[in-house]
Amino acid sequence: MHQVTDHGDRLVEWVGEGSLDAAFVTVANQMRLPVTAVASPVAVDRLALLTPPGVRLAPGRRPFADLDVVAHSYDTSADALHRRLSALGARPRPAATGETAVRMGRLLGCPVVLPRGLALAYAAPDEQVAPAPVPGRFTLFLVTRRPVPAALAAVVDELADRLGLQRPSGGWP
Repeated sequence: MHQVTDHGDRLVEWVGEGSLDAAFVTVANQMRLPVTAVASPVAVDRLALLTPPGVRLAPGRRPFADLDVVAHSYDTSADALHRRLSALGARPRPAATGETAVRMGRLLGCPVVLPRGLALAYAAPDEQVAPAPVPGRFTLFLVTRRPVPAALAAVVDELADRLGLQRPSGGWP
């Protein structure tokens, strides 16, 4: 197995052309898939708030008042997320990856908003992970060439549980 990390749209393109066997992405429902590819929902994730030790939010309607807030989204909603955080008083700081977001939050001593699965994966024992004060829902898709390879279909149903995420409603086809 050879792992490739890149933006979801590129990964989907590579699956469509046959240079990549499969990709896990959240943008499959936000783009036109190649005719040779199929996307199947694997898991559902939501935005979470990771707070390093000593980080305190303000009470009330503007919990991020005058705080830098590092934000990472692995779909196309980053601009909307930054606007919603600004409305809650934040100074949004974009991060290219989940790991970068967590490291920035630790260095800056500020809250981090990112998908829950990433927050749980990167959280240190002394950090808190809670639901984010802004809604956000993502569906993780497996993108393969048509038809879905039997070996992947056989294990994909277990992935949501192994990742600590919800199974999508309707389940695996």
